[in-house]
Amino acid sequence: MSRKKRFNTKYSPAFKISVIMDMRENHLGYNETVRKYGLGVTESGGARQMLHRWERIYLEEERQDSWKNVAERKAQADRGNSLWINLWKKI
Repeated sequence: MSRKKRFNTKYSPAFKISVIMDMRENHLGYNETVRKYGLGVTESGGARQMLHRWERIYLEEERQDSWKNVAERKAQADRGNSLWINLWKKI
């Protein structure tokens, strides 16, 4: 009985982001995305878990970036209030 070889493929951050953005923009499911990009076998579940992890990280980074942008805009509006600026920079 032969086993299929498993390869540990390392994907670049740019590739991960493009996959997740395509998945979200085109409303693709995890299985559809795995098949479209050839990320693995959909039956095993490992590729779906990998995509789920990528998506979670993507959403966390997106949320943090949006908070930083809000903080920067607020700091520009309130240039005179240094306490406010320092508070937002810590977030």
